[in-house]
Amino acid sequence: MSVQCFFQDGVLTACLHGEIDHHHAEALRDAIDKQIQQVHPSALFLDFGGVRFMDSSGIGLILGRYRLMRQMGGEVSVGNLSPQMQRIIALSGVGKLVTVEAADRDIYSHSSGKKGVHTDAQ
Repeated sequence: MSVQCFFQDGVLTACLHGEIDHHHAEALRDAIDKQIQQVHPSALFLDFGGVRFMDSSGIGLILGRYRLMRQMGGEVSVGNLSPQMQRIIALSGVGKLVTVEAADRDIYSHSSGKKGVHTDAQ
């Protein structure tokens, strides 16, 4: 499991890769929270395009970042979800708290404008 974070135009994008389970969730939370505290984004986009598996720890990951961003006056969106993850998000009710982007979001289309915030958590 790894996460790469990019910051551009007030949006922190966290690209998640691998599996999100109770063994990996804490490292991901810590890495994302550290970036949020450093750059103070107005929005956080959690990109699940590289995630192969997610259990309830993934819901906890989203909810914790939602609470943190809300305290800072920001918002959270999620995207690039597999059909199974879309179902988990819908059934859990998390989709009522965060924005679920329907279409795949190409986070690399403007990579030349991304600032130097880059984090890998293993």
